[in-house]
Amino acid sequence: MVLKFHTRKLILFSTKTRKEVLFKLTLRCYNSLMRERINLSLKKEIEDIAITCKYQNEVIAWSLIYNKNKIMVYVHPKYRKKGIGKKLLLRCQSYLKKNKEEKCLVAPWNNVSDSFYNKINFKYKKGYSTFCMEKKL
Repeated sequence: MVLKFHTRKLILFSTKTRKEVLFKLTLRCYNSLMRERINLSLKKEIEDIAITCKYQNEVIAWSLIYNKNKIMVYVHPKYRKKGIGKKLLLRCQSYLKKNKEEKCLVAPWNNVSDSFYNKINFKYKKGYSTFCMEKKL
């Protein structure tokens, strides 16, 4: 499986179109609460960083860096358990390190994502809501 990864500032390239593609891909798989949260993140008019993963010219996964150090990762269910989410997360961490961030935050929304982030050394941090995990870079 040959994957292509692209990192871009969302605000700089056809923002509405790109964000709509990411949102539509996500809409198919999440419950309404998660969709609303993702929708809010994707509609912000700030310089979010998107890393997309394409397979056979179709976006199958993406990650979003928003509010300076928060990360959101999405992989289409058909392509999960292949290491794609981990690669996206590591690319996000690398980007944040280059930009002098000291930590990154994620918000797991179920047991599967909680386990995923735990395997990559994210820990629940006191002072944050119970849905926020942190990793020092």
